Amino acid sequence: MTTRPQSNPDRRGGHAGWWFTAFTLVCLGGAGAYVAWRSHATAPPPAAASAPDPGGRQATLDEIRRGPHVYFRSVRTSEFGKVVVGTLDAPNEQRVATGLSCDRLDFGRNAGICLVDNRGHLGAAGLAHLVDRHFQVRHTVNLAGFPIRARLSPDERYAVATVFVTGESYESDFTTRTTIIDMRTGTIVGDLEQYETRRQQQRFSRVDFNFWGVTFRGDGRSFYATLGTGGARHLVTGDVVDKRMDVIGDNVECPSLSPDEQHLVFKNRVTGSRAWRLHARDLPSGRAWPIAETRSVDDQVDWLDNGHVLYQIVESRGLPENAVHVWKSTIGSGDSTPPAIYIRSATSPAVVIP
Repeated sequence: MTTRPQSNPDRRGGHAGWWFTAFTLVCLGGAGAYVAWRSHATAPPPAAASAPDPGGRQATLDEIRRGPHVYFRSVRTSEFGKVVVGTLDAPNEQRVATGLSCDRLDFGRNAGICLVDNRGHLGAAGLAHLVDRHFQVRHTVNLAGFPIRARLSPDERYAVATVFVTGESYESDFTTRTTIIDMRTGTIVGDLEQYETRRQQQRFSRVDFNFWGVTFRGDGRSFYATLGTGGARHLVTGDVVDKRMDVIGDNVECPSLSPDEQHLVFKNRVTGSRAWRLHARDLPSGRAWPIAETRSVDDQVDWLDNGHVLYQIVESRGLPENAVHVWKSTIGSGDSTPPAIYIRSATSPAVVIP
């Protein structure tokens, strides 16, 4: 089933094209990696193969998924773009590469969302493949642009896809489209720009609204997200079913909610630069602080546990295999434990605790 989002003819070109080019080249480490990425990752991923499995690959995968595990996107040259499943304790060694290719992903116990950049191919600029436990594509949803963020609700009822959109601008520094999708039917539940937004109990609406960085609460329908408007970044909380959001804070971008729902970790622009710094926020008190990771992180983190987060960093120029890794950092206030590489040659981690 394919659902096509409605276009907005009132938007006009802005700065998004430059941002796409910069983002792609930085994250992929140069022209050679770009060519490999375009040839492998942009084509729609195939359904899971039903061929014989003489090496016991399926048995190994089943064993890994009986315990805590992590899904991620490999950038190893030999398996570029493939979804890999690894144990939480040893994801670099105890791992299985699947036949599914994604540019951004999120998975739960029985389903996942796989976003694919489809530029250069027929059809929509981006695709959201909704897949089952066996990596079979059950539904495909057309997206309006280059995919950058994906999230799955804890109950696996809803998925969220955020894309950068070219040819649309509201006098803002970039344009996004964030779409909520019903995982069971593949239909679009709504676009966050169509939801009602309130600030201080008053309706809040501007032409340059952009939303991204959705993170779900445990009930599966309420969420936090970023609202960008007028150069500012606001934290909003919303409800998928009620289609309403409320501004509850400022200077929060790409929030991610801890498993115990006590903390948000988010990125915040460093004053006077184009770098970001990861911060943690204690939700009961509202207190916030920078976490141990001091480098610039342009990512929405995932949680390893209630005290540690995972995120990707591009360390240097060169092939992604050598330059792009998933790192782990503690979030404790005043904890200076050095961050460490958690998964080599990888992006887009998604931790699953059975």
